[in-house]
Amino acid sequence: FGMHVVVTTAFTDLNSGAIMWIVHGAATAPTTKHTGMFIPVASLTLGAHFFIPVGSIPLLQYARGLMDVVTENATLGNMTIWFGPKEGGEA
Repeated sequence: FGMHVVVTTAFTDLNSGAIMWIVHGAATAPTTKHTGMFIPVASLTLGAHFFIPVGSIPLLQYARGLMDVVTENATLGNMTIWFGPKEGGEA
């Protein structure tokens, strides 16, 4: 079980990359960082599919994805994020 991240629009002006975080909390606006993965900008291409497994620490009641850009803001880029089992073929 983990978080899937699929790039639906390639990112521009993002020179380094981003850290994708699973954040969780007891309230409906979770902000506590749980598990993260750095994704270099060269990998944030259209259709790229990443899987970030939930670690050994249980998730609190609410969880979501958080994109933390490294040193600069992207001017274009979109992704779809969901939680579910690993499907195979993800990076």
